Amino acid sequence: MSLRPASAGDATAIADLQTRSWQDAYAGQLDARFLAETLPGTLADYWGKAFDGRDPRDVVLLAERADRLDGFVALGRAAADPGLAFIDHVHVDPALRRQGLGRRLMAAAARVAEDQGRGAVYLMVLSSNAAALAFYRRLGGRVGAAIPDRVFGLDVTARRVEWPDIADLIAACR
Repeated sequence: MSLRPASAGDATAIADLQTRSWQDAYAGQLDARFLAETLPGTLADYWGKAFDGRDPRDVVLLAERADRLDGFVALGRAAADPGLAFIDHVHVDPALRRQGLGRRLMAAAARVAEDQGRGAVYLMVLSSNAAALAFYRRLGGRVGAAIPDRVFGLDVTARRVEWPDIADLIAACR
């Protein structure tokens, strides 16, 4: 398996993987019709535009085997604080979960952020995603209080997970 930066040509594969990831992770938690009918088109549109005018410091890393996308992570900047990195997406093919790929993707994103001079990192996760929250806690993430959020047109409750010292995340991923 290899890690590489994504490009606009990867948008369809990324959208497909995120669709499968959400359909698996949020079955029974989010509206079934949204997951089956609305989400695929929403993500195809989102990722189809995601690389347009992208800041070069924002990166999407793909984990691949042969011609198969196994997972990805998207790293951006917190607009209000240039020293803070924002992990916008972490998705692993549902059939490959619990095999260390999520940890590898988190480590790669943290190293990129550290190389860019960012000292801390955070992400947002839906409060109903107990498996993801447990994963981030195992990596030393500090989970904040539940807050209202809006994701792809849905009103949800989310939690901020943060690592005030990016070195702690890198160490936890070893």
